[in-house]
Amino acid sequence: MYNIVTSICVDTDANGAAIEYPTLGEASSNKREIYWKCVFTFCVTSLRFNPDKTHYVFTNDKEEVTINGIPIRKSLEEIGVKIKVVKFDTFDPGKYSLSFRNAFYKLQTINSLSKLSKPSILLDSDCVWSRADEDLDFLMSSGNHVLLQDTYRRSHTPHLSEPHNLSMADMGRLYSKIPVGKLVNEFPVWYGGELIGASPTHFQKIASRIEKTLTYLKGQIDLGEEFKFSNGHSIMSNEEYLSSYGYNTIELPIYDTYLKFSKRIWTMESPNNVSKEDLNIPIWHLPVEKLTGICTLFDQIIKKGINKWSISHTKDFPNYLGGLMGIPKRRVNPYKKLTLEVKKQVSPIVRRFRSGY
Repeated sequence: MYNIVTSICVDTDANGAAIEYPTLGEASSNKREIYWKCVFTFCVTSLRFNPDKTHYVFTNDKEEVTINGIPIRKSLEEIGVKIKVVKFDTFDPGKYSLSFRNAFYKLQTINSLSKLSKPSILLDSDCVWSRADEDLDFLMSSGNHVLLQDTYRRSHTPHLSEPHNLSMADMGRLYSKIPVGKLVNEFPVWYGGELIGASPTHFQKIASRIEKTLTYLKGQIDLGEEFKFSNGHSIMSNEEYLSSYGYNTIELPIYDTYLKFSKRIWTMESPNNVSKEDLNIPIWHLPVEKLTGICTLFDQIIKKGINKWSISHTKDFPNYLGGLMGIPKRRVNPYKKLTLEVKKQVSPIVRRFRSGY
């Protein structure tokens, strides 16, 4: 058996207001409540299909958060979720990164997972489970592989620079300049951060490599040497840039989960990569549904009650869930229920992703 894990990090210092969270738009000032809603829906959907597995939430947030009169942490603990408070210290990019900073907390969580006794699968909180999967259970329970997702599928086109105007060859040129580890392959893979499954031993190797790399990079920046890709982004501007360096400089038995167990699904008008086949994928990563579909799902669970909701929609749960999230079509329009204030928060996200962020 294995653990199912997610995490939530809240900003605790004076730089919090300046940190950029692109998928939240102007709503980033309310990110604590938004992310706890994501954690809640993640855990409830996962427990629906994985009742026999231990669920963990790792967080640096010590306080209860109450939403719509519901104490979220207490409600999760009542259904068996273990909430572990872990400081964001060793892997905090601090002043060296003001973008996606809370995503770096996954690295702190990876270090914590290396101390557990069973394999764990770590997922972003803006994921939901649509079904169970026996193959995933088998792979994770064995602990023999490291499960990662090659999100952009450029293995056969290492010089292709889209998206993000960054190719595998570009990544390789920068990574080869970092002396902490040696590239396993000339063209490193950009692994998405939404899913990583591994044994405690593999997590320990990954955490050790990334910690050494982070220490080195901070020291170089202090000396005036910042490692930037050809697209102008610093390796410190995105957790996936840093973690992919680690994954590509350790000999790991990597199993690519792309379109097998998870998918990063863009549900906006543009970009949109939704397919009918997504209904067959057990885990949906929904970066732009935090303010819409995930909020609607949260409201429905709270209104019905966790226990009653968990035994509802038994005939065709993926279609029910897809109707909320726009997979393949949205049957419940969350935008109609949004207040004018939230609509203003959503619109910058639409513009940003349409412009190819």
